[in-house]
Amino acid sequence: MILFTLCINPLLIKLDSMLYGTKVRHNTTKTTAVAYADDITIFITHPSETDEIKETFHEYMQAICARLNEKNPV
Repeated sequence: MILFTLCINPLLIKLDSMLYGTKVRHNTTKTTAVAYADDITIFITHPSETDEIKETFHEYMQAICARLNEKNPV
């Protein structure tokens, strides 16, 4: 689990730096993504951010030789 955390941390940092995020419960800190085990939830406030997210994920997948399951859940 630690290796997965180390590998996913650069992706989370990149998402945090490029997205507007949202404020949760009157908190002054923005929240852009929440990671739990092997799931990532991304908070999008502007529709234009989806293209940036896709590009970031494709760069990340090339860097770690992984694939993203882009199919919609049933």
